[in-house]
Amino acid sequence: MDKKKFFLSLALSFFYLLLVTYEVSAKQGTIAVDNLNIRSGPGLDHNVIGQANQDTQVEILEESGEWTKIKTNQLEGWVASEYLHQSNGEINSTGFVSIDPGVSAISVRDQPTYSGNIIDQIKDGQTYPVLNQEKGWIQIELPSGQSGWVAKWLVKYNKASTDSDTITVLFDQTHFRSGPSVDHEIVGKSDSGKSYQVISKQGNWYEFQHENQSMYVAEWLVDATQQGNTYPNGLSVLKNKVIVIDAGHGGYDTGTIGVSGKYEKDLTERTGNLLAKKLAALGAKPLLTRSNDIYLPLNTRVAYSNANNADAFISIHYNSSMEFPEVHGIGSFYYDEQHLPLATEIQKELVQATGFRDRNVKFGNFLVIRENTQPSVLLELGFLSNNQEERTINTEHFQQQATNAIVRGLINHYQK
Repeated sequence: MDKKKFFLSLALSFFYLLLVTYEVSAKQGTIAVDNLNIRSGPGLDHNVIGQANQDTQVEILEESGEWTKIKTNQLEGWVASEYLHQSNGEINSTGFVSIDPGVSAISVRDQPTYSGNIIDQIKDGQTYPVLNQEKGWIQIELPSGQSGWVAKWLVKYNKASTDSDTITVLFDQTHFRSGPSVDHEIVGKSDSGKSYQVISKQGNWYEFQHENQSMYVAEWLVDATQQGNTYPNGLSVLKNKVIVIDAGHGGYDTGTIGVSGKYEKDLTERTGNLLAKKLAALGAKPLLTRSNDIYLPLNTRVAYSNANNADAFISIHYNSSMEFPEVHGIGSFYYDEQHLPLATEIQKELVQATGFRDRNVKFGNFLVIRENTQPSVLLELGFLSNNQEERTINTEHFQQQATNAIVRGLINHYQK
């Protein structure tokens, strides 16, 4: 072989090696919101060529500024990077599915659609690892090693538990429920100090076995044994702290109106009520300026905080910029320099928990924090004028993330 052929062969081999290496180490990602637009290029001026839903796992091809090119099962295109959670390596199992007793079998298809070919069936009494999710369908691994798709609404999906192997109940008379929400029936109770082995985690609820049946408990009512606890040391730090929660707007004062027509006042009330429940469960004394749809003057809110000698005043709001709908992110405001550390801790936790853009902690000349003699912050938890961000804000997942983050921010502040 002459030198020219030898070096050509060597170069081709090296190029092939690069391709193989790239394929093995390709990045994977997970879509963070429903109905995320996929565009033909990296920017809002490019055409929408499709959509992807929350939990869809994709291959990441390249990045350009604040945009990422992805590949799904059906197309390639660009999405806004902030709505994509990235990870290196192969997609691992994210849990398992099973079917309810009494259902004989469910069809498995080769594509996430009812027009896909039936390749197998899953049966009662067996569990199947989850590989992917897309548009209401779950991709599972069959015993043969082959993968296929089942309709999500037909199966019971148990998310893999990654935070903890054991949970310990924090409070007496803690309710256990038949499913992962407060809407499910109470099927048991426990006093503080009792521990249970975790089967799975679904959203903000742990599943465990007790008295020969599966039960669920909210994560803010228990402590975990491994790193990643929801509220480390929360009980001792927050006990008896008076936290005034101010849900912005109310009554005829709707606040901003979102892209979908939803009112800011309804969202702030939802967030405030959820936050109060979590703080109460950790021994704090949350006081709500309003817990329903009523109008309160700003001075009344401030007077309530001062009269109760609040350890912290948290004013909850959502933002808007109708002229610039692409604007997004979370920001926290303080008036008195002494309250900057509190705002900083909460902002840090909010950005980390939600993945929203960090709009930083800033001075704000708002009456409810300017006239307040107690430690006070005002939170803008996202833009209702941004289509994608508003959809995310309205999900239960975001509401849980945001309120957990506020609690952790308070804990961090009081620990220092």
